[in-house]
Amino acid sequence: MSWIQENKFVAGLAGITAVMGGIILYIGNSQSNEYEEKIAEYQRLADEFRNLQKSKPFPSKNNLQVREEGIAMYEGVINDVGNTFRGFQVGETEELSPSQFGKLRVKMDKELRESYNKAGIALPEDTAFGFEKYKSSLPKPQATKMLKYELDAAQWLLTQLTAAKPAELKSILRHPLDVEAGKAVTAVKSRRGGARKGVPAQSSKAYKLMPMELAFTGSESSVREFLQSMVNSKEYFFSIRALRIRNEKETPPSVKDANFPTNRGSAVLAGDDNEEDPFAGISLPGPDGDEVEIDPNVRAVPDPAPQLKTTKGDRILMQILGDEKIHVFIRFDVVYIQEKAKTK
Repeated sequence: MSWIQENKFVAGLAGITAVMGGIILYIGNSQSNEYEEKIAEYQRLADEFRNLQKSKPFPSKNNLQVREEGIAMYEGVINDVGNTFRGFQVGETEELSPSQFGKLRVKMDKELRESYNKAGIALPEDTAFGFEKYKSSLPKPQATKMLKYELDAAQWLLTQLTAAKPAELKSILRHPLDVEAGKAVTAVKSRRGGARKGVPAQSSKAYKLMPMELAFTGSESSVREFLQSMVNSKEYFFSIRALRIRNEKETPPSVKDANFPTNRGSAVLAGDDNEEDPFAGISLPGPDGDEVEIDPNVRAVPDPAPQLKTTKGDRILMQILGDEKIHVFIRFDVVYIQEKAKTK
């Protein structure tokens, strides 16, 4: 009888132990190989990282310089634009009560009426220059600051219109601001987390728009002068949204519209006692070189001035263009650039 047959249990246990040992050895070798691969990959990445730290990054020196110059130029443009807009930024103003605003509105109304009447510019009946709402009421306390700014901007603009000397101010319409209706009154939180009523919310925008509409009648030169003063203003920033210009006459000009000036020149006749003879006593060289005295009774007639070759219609337009008035309608915004937030 063999040993295995006599010791079946011990032989089986030894066989199982050998198989398990082989499996464990195989798994260990496999894990060891994978670990070594991971270590090698880590070492490769670490070496690459160290090399990148030591090397000069992309772009090249020349490209980097061009890029830096472009960024500096861009920053300069942004700074210039910012400085321009900061020139229109609202400065610190004292608190204004509703009654104080009412007095300023009355003062503005009086001054504009005097200037328009003095210039002979017609005004619409019962106008309050866009602030008709406050002829019989007072604004809310939280709206007075922005309304004061809009009032000053409207007075400045209408004063420029007076200087342009239009024929008539047709209308001026001011669109209500959100703060007038209380829409901007929300949300400054109290210590307990609730909103404090009556305190204007702080807008995230750096500006607010104050829409207005203006219509007037004037000559082409008055319109041009007014628009130039509007867009070149250093006091207030105006953004024109729409501009419509229409001729006063809807029908095209005809021959009857022409207003040709009459020729007021008169011929100077010999012996006219009212005109001193400018040629008396003057001698001119004759054909043979001898001096010939001019006969005071004979006058040389100058050649007529050359005439422009124009068609009949062109001549008519040349006489009537510039005399006709034009109707102008402008929709624009007064841009209210908010004051810089105070830092504690």
